[in-house]
Amino acid sequence: MVEVALIDKRFRSVVHLEKNMNNTQLTLTQIFGALMRQKAKGLLAFLIVFGLVMALFLVWPKSYGSEGKLHVQMTRTETNLSPVVSSNGQGMGISIQDTRETEIKSVEEVLKSRAVLEAVVKKIGAKKILENSFSGLLPSLSVPSILKGGGSAAGDMSPEEYKELKNIELATNLLDESLSVHNTKKTSVISVYMKANSPRLAQEIVNEIISETRKVHQKMHGVTGSSAFFAEKVKEADAELEEALAKLEEFREKQQVLSVGSARFTLQEIIGTLEKGIMESGVEVEQSQRQIDTLMKEIGKTPEKIVLETKGVERKSGDDATVEVFRLESERQRLLSQYRATHPEVRKIDARLKQMKSRLGTMKDDRTQSQSTINAVFSDVKMQLVRAETQNIGAKARLKSLEKKLAKARKDAVEMNRAEIQADRLQRDVDDTRKDREMYVAKGREALASLSLDNSNLSTLVVAQQPTFILKHASPRGMLFLPIALILGTLAGLATAMFCERNHLSPSLNEVEVEQILEMPVLVTLPRVYSSRNMVN
Repeated sequence: MVEVALIDKRFRSVVHLEKNMNNTQLTLTQIFGALMRQKAKGLLAFLIVFGLVMALFLVWPKSYGSEGKLHVQMTRTETNLSPVVSSNGQGMGISIQDTRETEIKSVEEVLKSRAVLEAVVKKIGAKKILENSFSGLLPSLSVPSILKGGGSAAGDMSPEEYKELKNIELATNLLDESLSVHNTKKTSVISVYMKANSPRLAQEIVNEIISETRKVHQKMHGVTGSSAFFAEKVKEADAELEEALAKLEEFREKQQVLSVGSARFTLQEIIGTLEKGIMESGVEVEQSQRQIDTLMKEIGKTPEKIVLETKGVERKSGDDATVEVFRLESERQRLLSQYRATHPEVRKIDARLKQMKSRLGTMKDDRTQSQSTINAVFSDVKMQLVRAETQNIGAKARLKSLEKKLAKARKDAVEMNRAEIQADRLQRDVDDTRKDREMYVAKGREALASLSLDNSNLSTLVVAQQPTFILKHASPRGMLFLPIALILGTLAGLATAMFCERNHLSPSLNEVEVEQILEMPVLVTLPRVYSSRNMVN
């Protein structure tokens, strides 16, 4: 009875286990139960995987970083004179302007250039750069069979030479991958960062990169042969200057003037004086001619002789009044030739003349004896006419002479203008040649100074920060390996527990598995199918 009860109990446990395993998904309770039953194995798997990952972290090749900083100065290299570049096709140098951004970008490209990295590799040694903690465990570099047989692809390259070049290439590629060059915006400082297998090596590599970059940068901004070029240009400019001065001196001797400009200015003053004299002479001719015409009319009206009649005292007064009237009329005509009728002097004469004529009309004629005499007014007008004619002839002669002088002066002015143009051209040639010579002399001094700076190994790339020596490794990072080890260990422990509980978690049990559970022989097992919403028994 006890054995039957035990078999029935084991059978019920198998049926119950099979019923639980036929569920479509594993529950958290099942997983937790499996972990609790296999906790020793799961913990062991977790510790093994965690230890392996941490051991890998300990033996992983360490990389140490070093950082140096360069400051790009915009002084001597911002303007450089190159005799190769020409503005007029005659080898005249011009200034080449480099902006701050352009200069900084150029320095960054030089820092990352393969030529600089290869120079660093050759100076430090490719073997030293490629060396790490796994070097002894990895197989050495094999030599292709084509090199052993002297194939045509490698030419006459020996295996040792191939190995050396291959190591240099690998080391250069490693430096290229490990190098980081960065420039902060709106600054002239460039940061150079490098990783290597030791702090000292990283510092040495950064130091050599900066040194090689400064050398290349110095060669880039130096112009070979500049001093000799400008010295030759100074000699050519001296010869051209002497030739230009000789032409200018010959022209001055031919023109018999020291300065064409001053001579032309003097000639312009003479022309102005002549034009003013011609204008005054023309006015004088016109005035004298008008005076002649007026006097001719007056002579035509004035008698050459006058008859004097005297009869007693009264008649004597009348004769005097008549003479006074003639004199006043002559004076009036003279004034009219110079002034208008409304002039105060003319009005004064008119009033006096009117008064004398009125008095003459009231006088009695008490004499019969007459006497003639030369008219003083006629003589005066005649003398004025002679003076006016003389003045007119002289004014015309002066006008004609001045016109001839003006024509000659204007002709000389035209020739002087042509001479001034030629003199200006010759003087401009002298000035341009002198300026070119001064520029060549100045640039020659700059070239000598630049050559001295190049020879003294001075550069505008100033080391703002020496390469750092940091003992703490940059990679691998422990904070990265620790979560990886925890995750992998947890997954390994869970997988181990699930694997050990695979018989209890299987949806169907075979005969062997049932025998192991019941610890008794089993002929056959029949899986039980449970009903669901979409299935029937």
